[in-house]
Amino acid sequence: MTRLLIFAFLTGIVAVAQTATPAPKGGGGSAPNPTPTPIPTRNPTNPSTQPMDNSLSKTIFISGKVVLEDGTPPPEPVLIERVCGTMRRAETRTDMKGHFSFQVGAGASNNEQMMDASSESTSLRGPMSPSSMGLGSSGRNSTDLRGCELRANLPGYQSSVVNLTMHSQFDSPDIGMIILKRMAGREGDTISMTNALAPKEAKKAFDKSRQLMAKGNTTDAQKELSKAVDIYPKYASAWAELGRLQMEANEAGAARKSFEKSLEADPKYLPPYERLAVLALRERNWDDVLDKTDKLLKLNSFDFPQAYYYNALAHLNLNHPELAEKSARQALKQDAQKFSRAYYVLGLALAQKGEFASSVDQLKAYLSSNPSGNENEMVKKQLSDIEKLATQQLAAKEQQ
Repeated sequence: MTRLLIFAFLTGIVAVAQTATPAPKGGGGSAPNPTPTPIPTRNPTNPSTQPMDNSLSKTIFISGKVVLEDGTPPPEPVLIERVCGTMRRAETRTDMKGHFSFQVGAGASNNEQMMDASSESTSLRGPMSPSSMGLGSSGRNSTDLRGCELRANLPGYQSSVVNLTMHSQFDSPDIGMIILKRMAGREGDTISMTNALAPKEAKKAFDKSRQLMAKGNTTDAQKELSKAVDIYPKYASAWAELGRLQMEANEAGAARKSFEKSLEADPKYLPPYERLAVLALRERNWDDVLDKTDKLLKLNSFDFPQAYYYNALAHLNLNHPELAEKSARQALKQDAQKFSRAYYVLGLALAQKGEFASSVDQLKAYLSSNPSGNENEMVKKQLSDIEKLATQQLAAKEQQ
């Protein structure tokens, strides 16, 4: 029974788990142009024949700056999010001086491929969820700022919040500063301390790589990052960004070397641990998945809940049901909606332990939370088999 469950698991749910990172798009792929759409205007020669386009009233620009508690800009780009009720939308990233700007409602034109420790996990919601399209659960227009807040998203840091409810196209775009405060109890960091020592030319190359990535020019961005690490071999952030681009280009070997170089430069820099875990997961190297997620969770067990999910996957496939159960429950405790697949992992772990009735409950919880999942037919078949075992187990107990 256990061998059957694991085989089905490997051929089904693992393939879905690997979508935690964006699909490879090649080194020269192009992304949408981040330049805001020009505002339409009347024809000055004959204004009466061309009425003002209604889109003018819907155009809202927002800009500001992110700083640390001491007033200095973060040494790395930070994700800017707009949160409206249950909808969370990635808008843009800061530049190397902490500045940011974006057009509200511009859709994908605001966004580069934003893969970081926090956003990788959100892909588990599915590519067409309301939040990924910039709409709330009610499907309201993304230019509606009622009940919206703006914040910076950097794991391990608490962000101040800017209320956007009263912000309109008639207000100044500048919303001021967003302050990031270091949270206690986090040994590792999502900002590498090596950045402060980087020479000016290395920082310049790193900043240029971010500008190129925003334009979709990943090939030249890789060249700039390579230049940055050549100038400053201990540039942990540049190594991590280089590895990320190599990972997206399906250059697994090169990506792994870059992430390892990043950790050599700064062993407490957290993002490379998770990305190495994802590379190992793709290869079903479960021992390596355990190694990287164990280290990540030891350094920071608060801000990388997806690491618990990966850890549970590894323990399950290495036939460690007790440890798989423990990690799956932690993932569900941190965010049961986002990591609902942990119900499935937990169900299989309990089945491995021979706790069939409890396994049935968890598999039903998984199906309930994912009513249209691609792998549901497989899960239903497993559920039927385990329900029979649960019935037999109960009957055997009653006869004792």
